[in-house]
Amino acid sequence: MFPGMPVGAFLACTLLLFPLPRHWRTRNIPTLSMIAWLFISNFTYGINVIIWSGRTHNVAPVWCDIVTKTHIGATAAGPATCLSLVLQLWRVATSRPNNTKTFVLDLFLCWGYPGTTMALHLIVQGHRFNIWENFGCYHTTYVSIPAILLLYGPITLIGVLNFIFGGLAFYNFWQHRHSFAEGLEREKSPFNMRRYVRAMIVTILIAIWDAAVIVVVDIMVSETKEGFRPYTSWADVHSDFWHVYQYPITFMPPKQQVLFTVMWWTVPCSAYWFFCCFALSDEGAAECVLWYRRILWLFGRRDSGVSDLVELQPSSTPPQPDISDIIDVKYLDVPPIMPYLIV
Repeated sequence: MFPGMPVGAFLACTLLLFPLPRHWRTRNIPTLSMIAWLFISNFTYGINVIIWSGRTHNVAPVWCDIVTKTHIGATAAGPATCLSLVLQLWRVATSRPNNTKTFVLDLFLCWGYPGTTMALHLIVQGHRFNIWENFGCYHTTYVSIPAILLLYGPITLIGVLNFIFGGLAFYNFWQHRHSFAEGLEREKSPFNMRRYVRAMIVTILIAIWDAAVIVVVDIMVSETKEGFRPYTSWADVHSDFWHVYQYPITFMPPKQQVLFTVMWWTVPCSAYWFFCCFALSDEGAAECVLWYRRILWLFGRRDSGVSDLVELQPSSTPPQPDISDIIDVKYLDVPPIMPYLIV
């Protein structure tokens, strides 16, 4: 195990907590879901590399059963939550209303689809799981036509839809940019063109990153030593279902070790990318300053430089809208039993 691996995973978990309060206040389902899935993935990755550092023993089978399924869900949730963000921008650009249907669509993309993928993975789960030395337990997939149709195909399709709807959103916005700005001013909206464009750029950058991760996953699938296999029957595919394969690091070819390491680091790097996109804006920087002051307060210290900087801000200046506000859905038709969803 490289010492930096658990540090990188748990650092990612920590950074994800900084933008959490702001997105929780806005009840932004896609960004909150991104934080949740990334936190779960990085936390389990960090625990895995600690437990299986230098060994391949099956010391935590129940843990591996849970972790391997959550990794399947997180892989599907990455591009799906990004698509939810892109669709929000597209609805704003095309002046489409947000209602209960859009709320249900967001929930399905962020949680329903990943959960369904976790359940469908059982169809192409050849055996219980694999344990890789220094990496921990990972899911196993019987690479076949059903695996393409149920797992890899939909994920790739969603990645393509991210760029299609992102392009449509930008096209509609650019075509009606003058009336769009006038409409915001007429409605006295806190949003403006600059912030909408910034939100769009950030979302497209996230889509590009998700596409890169999908490519890495597809390469890993193509590099499996078993190759593409025919799906003969349920009984044949699951004949060795309860077996756990254990792989020492010395058994992995150098090329596979590199690909496996790259795939592992895509998870912490996804969290770093999310932090840079959503936590380093003006509002995100202010939130980080507040966290910094809270930490100093816990240790009985006070940063006068940061305090003076905050106190010198003019109180008459209205707060600028957060980037997450622009891509947040206004659920106007949500039933009264869920009033907390109205923002």
